[in-house]
Amino acid sequence: MGKRAFILLAVLLAALVLAWLSRHPQPSGSLIAVADGEALAPRLSADDPDRPPILSWLEHRHDESALFYAPILEGRLGDAIEVARGRGWFVNWADRPAVRITSDGLTVAHWIERSGKQPYAYGIRIALAADGGAFAPPFSPHPWLPSEFGFASHLRWPDGTLGLVWLDGRALGEQAGEGAMQLRHAAFDRRGRLLREEVLDDRVCECCSTDALSTPQGPVVVYRGREEGEIRDIRLVRTREGRWQAPITVHPDRWQIAACPVNGPRIAVLGEGLAVAWFTAAEGRPRLLLAIAPTPEAPFATPLEIAAGDDLLGRVALAAAPDGRLWVSYLREAGKASFIELRAYGPGGIERPRETVAKAAGRRAGFPELAYHPREGLWAAWTVERDGRRAIELRRLAGP
Repeated sequence: MGKRAFILLAVLLAALVLAWLSRHPQPSGSLIAVADGEALAPRLSADDPDRPPILSWLEHRHDESALFYAPILEGRLGDAIEVARGRGWFVNWADRPAVRITSDGLTVAHWIERSGKQPYAYGIRIALAADGGAFAPPFSPHPWLPSEFGFASHLRWPDGTLGLVWLDGRALGEQAGEGAMQLRHAAFDRRGRLLREEVLDDRVCECCSTDALSTPQGPVVVYRGREEGEIRDIRLVRTREGRWQAPITVHPDRWQIAACPVNGPRIAVLGEGLAVAWFTAAEGRPRLLLAIAPTPEAPFATPLEIAAGDDLLGRVALAAAPDGRLWVSYLREAGKASFIELRAYGPGGIERPRETVAKAAGRRAGFPELAYHPREGLWAAWTVERDGRRAIELRRLAGP
C-alpha cells in the first residue's frame, strides 16, 4: 500500500471512529470525595428537558452536614451550589435529601433534621430559591414533633402548585406497634405558604422510600403499603381532576415481613404510560419486578422478573427515554461489597444483555440513582468507599 493510500485509509478510519463516538458517547463522570469527611446520598434529577440534569448530595464532616447540588453540562459536572448546612441533621444512607428545579426556575430542596433525643426523631425541612437566587429560610410541611417524618418525594401539579409526599409518623404511639405510619401530601406555593394537606394512605411501611412524578392528568405516587398480617406490597395513588384517588396495589406479591425491608419502588413515564420497578422477597424468593401500565389510568400488566437470587439487595433505580428505551439498576451483594447491575430494554421491550456497572460501598452504598436527559443521556450516581470513607461516583452510561 502506498503512503498516500495509507494516509487516506487512516483518515477514513478516524472519521468512522469519530462518527461512531458521536452516536455512542463514552462513559464520563466525576468523583466527589470530601477531605476529612464523607460524601453520600446522591440524587439525580432530570425533570425538565430544557434545563440540565442535576446531581445533589450530602457532605458530612464531624458533626456538621451540608446539602449541595450541581448541574451536568456537556458531559461534565458543573460548579457545586450549597443549599444549606447545619448540625443535628439526620444523616443516613436510606433517607436522602433531594433538589429539584422547576420549569419556571424555582429550586426546591429538602433535607431532614433531628427533632428530639430519640433515635428516630427527625423531620423534613424545605427551602426554596427563585431564579438561581439565595434560598429562603426553610420551613416544615408537618408539625415539628419528636417522631419520624421522612422519605419525601417532590411533585408538581398541572397548575404549577408545588407538592411533597412523605412518610408521616404523627400517629405513631410511644409504644412499638401502637400506631401506624401514614403517607401524607402537602401542597404549597412559590413562597412556601401551605395550601392544603391530606392523608393519602393511613397505614404504610415505615421506612421504604417513596417516589412520585407528574403527568398531564396530575401527580402519581408509589410506595410500600402495609396490611394486617404484615403484608407489605407496592401501592400507587393517582389523581383525577385535581383529587387524590384511593390507593391501589400495583401487584399482589403478598410479601409477609414483620419489619421494614428499606426497599422502596421507583416510577417512570414510559411512552404514554407508566413503569414501576420494585424489590420483593415474597415466598422467600428475592426478586426485582417491573410492571407497565399503557396509560397513567390503566391497570398494570403482570410484572416482568428483572433479577432474582439470594444475593439480590434490590434498591432499584429506574429511567426511561421518550423513544421507549428503559433502564433498571439494582444492587447485588458480594461479601462486604456490592455491585450495581444494569438491565436495558429497547423500544418495544427488546432486552439487552445484563451489565455490571461498578462496585459500590457494600450495604452502605445506599441507593444508586439513574436519570435520563435528552441532551446529556443516561447518568448514574452511587456511593463508593475510598480509604474507609464514602464518596460519590457519577458516570454517563449511555448517550442521548
